[in-house]
Amino acid sequence: ASNPEDNEETAAVSVTIENAKLTGDLNSSGFGSVTVDNTTITGNVDKTGTGSMSVIESTINGNVTKGETNSGSLGFVNSEIQGTQAPENNGTNGVTYVNTKVDGELQNTELADKVAMIGGTTYETLTEAIDAATDGQTIVLLAPITNDNYGTADTTKGNTMLYVDKSITIDGNGQSI
Repeated sequence: ASNPEDNEETAAVSVTIENAKLTGDLNSSGFGSVTVDNTTITGNVDKTGTGSMSVIESTINGNVTKGETNSGSLGFVNSEIQGTQAPENNGTNGVTYVNTKVDGELQNTELADKVAMIGGTTYETLTEAIDAATDGQTIVLLAPITNDNYGTADTTKGNTMLYVDKSITIDGNGQSI
């Protein structure tokens, strides 16, 4: 879980599961972030709480559920959900599918003008995603981008190609910067 018992609301945690085989259910019920990357989950995934969950290049052999209200964001990129139950792909429920199979059917959420994603929350620019990210989160690129800050006179971010002032991961997802 991304919010262990007795954790103060001001102390959200980030959990990353990479290159693993997880046997059992995965429950993200907190306000922190969970990233699952290149992992096989033999069990169900349940997302509640206000935090974010990203599932990247992974396989879930069970079902996926997401709380109805105030349950944060949930994003799937290049993954497969082999169970028969998964959140609806309607673009309004905090769930984003990018090149992901659900029960054998390819799902892609309409992402007009969005280039980056944290959990299931999408952003129009990489700078917006970096500004919104907290330490430990993963930003997944959804489309080729150009840096919207390079060459500007913004002295708070400098004249850089990419300004990052926190501990985050940018997953290029095969896209170019």
